[in-house]
Amino acid sequence: MPTLVVYGATSYTATQHLLPYLASHPDADKFELVLAGRNAGRLEAANALLPGSTRRIVALSLDDKAAVEGLVAKADGVVNLAGECDAACAAGPRWERPGTFQA
Repeated sequence: MPTLVVYGATSYTATQHLLPYLASHPDADKFELVLAGRNAGRLEAANALLPGSTRRIVALSLDDKAAVEGLVAKADGVVNLAGECDAACAAGPRWERPGTFQA
């Protein structure tokens, strides 16, 4: 069974879009979905919100080269949604006018 790792699985894009889509996909039983990121508690909370069976949780930092290489070596695909978030990003998305989005 193919394995798909989503690193940054507690990000907005992951929790609001990608993970619900993957967890409810008609072929969800044909691949293993692994939720990865820095905080095990937040990963468990994100996992609990998803439909279907629970997924494997892997907590690691991108600074840990050996752990990242080990995780990637076991995956058939990796989606990295981790990235820097400045003060404006941390405040959340802003809607400037109907139909427009400002990150």
